[in-house]
Amino acid sequence: MFLAAPLGGVISDRLDRRKVVFATQFALMVVALTLAILVTTDSVRFWHLYLTAVITGVSVSINGPTRNAMVHDLVDEKNLTSAVTLNSLSMNSMRVLGPAIGGVMIGFAGIEGTFWMQAACCIIAMTQVVQIRPRARLPSAGTVSIFKSLTDGISYIRRDPMLGPLLLIAFFTGLLGLGFLQLMPAYVGDVLHSDKGSLLGWLLTAEGIGALLGSLAAAVFADYHRRGRLLLGLVISFGLCLVVLGFVDNFAGAMVLLLVLGGLTAMMLTNNNVLIQLYVSEQYRGRVFSIYFLNFSLAPLGTLLSGALTKVVALQTTFIGLGVAVAIAAIWIGSRYPRLRRG
Repeated sequence: MFLAAPLGGVISDRLDRRKVVFATQFALMVVALTLAILVTTDSVRFWHLYLTAVITGVSVSINGPTRNAMVHDLVDEKNLTSAVTLNSLSMNSMRVLGPAIGGVMIGFAGIEGTFWMQAACCIIAMTQVVQIRPRARLPSAGTVSIFKSLTDGISYIRRDPMLGPLLLIAFFTGLLGLGFLQLMPAYVGDVLHSDKGSLLGWLLTAEGIGALLGSLAAAVFADYHRRGRLLLGLVISFGLCLVVLGFVDNFAGAMVLLLVLGGLTAMMLTNNNVLIQLYVSEQYRGRVFSIYFLNFSLAPLGTLLSGALTKVVALQTTFIGLGVAVAIAAIWIGSRYPRLRRG
């Protein structure tokens, strides 16, 4: 995802976005179908999983920025914020329902049946993409090289007084904050001193419900005009909640904090997405969202960093350090870019 996302932005700006989404959805269907066959025939090996993971990462990193950019192709400016908010609501609701449905499917149909169902869902999604009729737009000129097109997009981001800080916030939260969820298994064992998988399940469910509620809250504030200041407040609050999590050593307190952190995460991502949609030029929309999408590939890299840090200091100290870093980064960005505070 980290390597392919910028390329996905160039493709999104040059080609028909509907065809790009269809092609990447087809690739995801092939991956699911391949895994279904391999698991059904008991032929799956680790290298198959590595290969399909790479293909999935590349496909998602092209599909994601293109879908985000295509929102603007489907609705007018008056309905843009509501459309982005609803898109975020659907994504976060699937974060809650997806794993739950997968668990139920594994119980009823086995792992192979679950992959077959995933492939079928990809086919259904492809039939929906075919029916999309976006407004006409002029793709960016394809005469320059891909490298020149990418560097041109990065230069545009650096020149813009709003996009630069918005992407900085995305990078800091992605690298330092969004990986907290992957540390929950260690939190259950090292801090709550439990080996019950049910506790972890409840904590992850609380975060997912919080994300769903946060998306609904973002929909309520869809017409809020001081989104830049709101975004900074959300990021600082997120960092402070991570700090508090570092002091909590009981299940009830952790449940409450995971619920709040899930809500703040959804609201941060939604508001950042809306602001980028409002300020980016159509000519660079795909490339800007491809850079923004690096945020999601930084999260697992941040988890790797956090995991290494827990080898040096306690897990709770790691949460405190990450939370302080996120909050300080938001305060610095807010003071460095006054346009964001006023936006």
